[in-house]
Amino acid sequence: CFLSRRNTVYEYQEMSMNNEETTIMEFNPSAKGFIRKIIWGIILTPVIIGLFVLFGVYIRIKSTKYKLTDQRFFVQTGFFSKNVEELELFRIKDVSMKQGLFDRLLGVGHVTILSTDDSTPVVHIIGISNPEKVKEAIRSQSRAARKSEKGLTEFIQS
Repeated sequence: CFLSRRNTVYEYQEMSMNNEETTIMEFNPSAKGFIRKIIWGIILTPVIIGLFVLFGVYIRIKSTKYKLTDQRFFVQTGFFSKNVEELELFRIKDVSMKQGLFDRLLGVGHVTILSTDDSTPVVHIIGISNPEKVKEAIRSQSRAARKSEKGLTEFIQS
């Protein structure tokens, strides 16, 4: 039995948040972030390979969701099955952004999070709109989380 998209999003929110958490932002990859693959897919469509490229881009965009709360950062992936990874914000060491020339023209980019988390030391957020806004939101929330976790501090190795 397949759940509707509305029920899946609701279930994801229920599963991942407690009453003390506030959602800061939710976002998905943007089609503009995969423009090179889309162009190659269109060019290669007569050879049938292009259809697979375009389908792969579609799956990537539709099956990836990001969520930033005041305590954690979630990455939900999966089209038929679901995988949710979470990163406690106080564990974040560094947040960086990368934009190429075409990315800047289209307003998309990539954000990378480095953390002290053993299961998720690096998180790549690829092909998103407004990457600078996302980077700054993650950075400011991680700083706030580190300050509020006074009794739960860890040594962050550089």
